[in-house]
Amino acid sequence: MAIDIFIISSFLSVRRFPRLFTCLRVVGAQVSFRICPLVVLTRYHRNLGRDCGPGLFGPSGCRVTDFRQKQNAHYMGGLVSHPALVSPASAFIENVISNNCVVIFSKSSCPFCVMANRVFEELGSSYATVELDCRDDGPALQQVLIGRTGMRTVPQVFVNGNLIGGGSETKRLYAEGKLHTLVMQCAMKGASAGPEPGDS
Repeated sequence: MAIDIFIISSFLSVRRFPRLFTCLRVVGAQVSFRICPLVVLTRYHRNLGRDCGPGLFGPSGCRVTDFRQKQNAHYMGGLVSHPALVSPASAFIENVISNNCVVIFSKSSCPFCVMANRVFEELGSSYATVELDCRDDGPALQQVLIGRTGMRTVPQVFVNGNLIGGGSETKRLYAEGKLHTLVMQCAMKGASAGPEPGDS
């Protein structure tokens, strides 16, 4: 019967040389060293990819990343795509922004949100409004917006897929005549795309 014993020499070697670990292979009375397969690392020591916490096995609250993912991130410049992990809130925001020239993420009790709405009404432009305080997923949506824009306040106004700012910025762009140009660019872009196949 063969028994493999996994040996870690130091945390530094784990991070820098993930494939250069040794295993003691015990067969009867014979003991031999060999290269430890990567699957042993990932199966039994997933917390080697911890992103925080002192020591090798940090506090339970730390985010744990599969070691193979960490290695792939290194070779890909640190960019790892997880399409299966996109949250419903992220998908909703992306869909709304992609399918509307103007989107205002606001709250019903916010005076600056009312200001932004009135600007587009005066402009005669159609727009989509998402009232965060009127939705069950409002807090989740706001967290996604914070991560996307860095803004913790509302309104957050998007024109042609780009954030133009809040209520004050929207009003200023309108007064300068720039907002109309942005909206028209989006409208022309949509018109040039033409109807979808099968539309009458």
